[in-house]
Amino acid sequence: LEMKLQPARPSRLRRRSDDIPEDTTTSPPGGEVDAPTWDHDSKAEEAFGNNPNFRSLIDVCELRGRCWTAELKWCTESLEAVKAELQHYQAGHQEKHNIEEKAQWEDEQVRRQLSVVTDHEGHARRRAEAREAATISQMEAQEASRDVAETTGRLKSAEVNLEQASQQASGAAQELRNAQEAANIAREKCSRSRAGVEKRCNELQEKARLQLKGWQALKLQECWLESLQARVEGGIASEAQSRAALRAEAQRLIAELHKLDEQLDVEPSVDA
Repeated sequence: LEMKLQPARPSRLRRRSDDIPEDTTTSPPGGEVDAPTWDHDSKAEEAFGNNPNFRSLIDVCELRGRCWTAELKWCTESLEAVKAELQHYQAGHQEKHNIEEKAQWEDEQVRRQLSVVTDHEGHARRRAEAREAATISQMEAQEASRDVAETTGRLKSAEVNLEQASQQASGAAQELRNAQEAANIAREKCSRSRAGVEKRCNELQEKARLQLKGWQALKLQECWLESLQARVEGGIASEAQSRAALRAEAQRLIAELHKLDEQLDVEPSVDA
């Protein structure tokens, strides 16, 4: 049990006891100023070392439990402090990075605006391109007006065709209604026929179910008879074996009786 309590001290105290320099890069803020002390457990350790028994072991367990609880609390608080400081540093670094990116973007925008403002040849070229684009747009507008006139004529012809198609659709709708009525009549006939067929199918299924039950009963009876026959044959074979064994035992007993008779006959002659 005492071996299961290892390690008896935290690694920071073991490093200090082994004279190994502590890594200050991983130490929490403030070092080990608020760290719990482990000096008060020497008496219990000494008592357990001098007289290892159940009582001294319980004292050591309780003392180490309190020390490890305090050590865990201190480590948790130190870890939270390190996390808070790291988050603060990351937030400051991110803010600085954002400010630098914003300054670079503003500098780039100013350079672009300056290059655009000082480009006189570019202004003249863009003006010429705008005039050319306006001329092209005017020509396209004229072509679009012609296209609108043609589209209006096609729209009128399409309206005439639509009216004719509406009349044809009205006639087709009437034919569709007539066809639906005929389909409804045929559906009713099919429903009646299907009801009759389903009734006959149900009757046939009921007859088949009854025949299947009778066949199952016959099959069960046949299986029972086969099992009974097998048991009877087994009983006959067992009885034959028993008779043979009984016959052999009787012959053995008869032979032993003959031997006894012979021994009895020999003993009087010897006495005489």
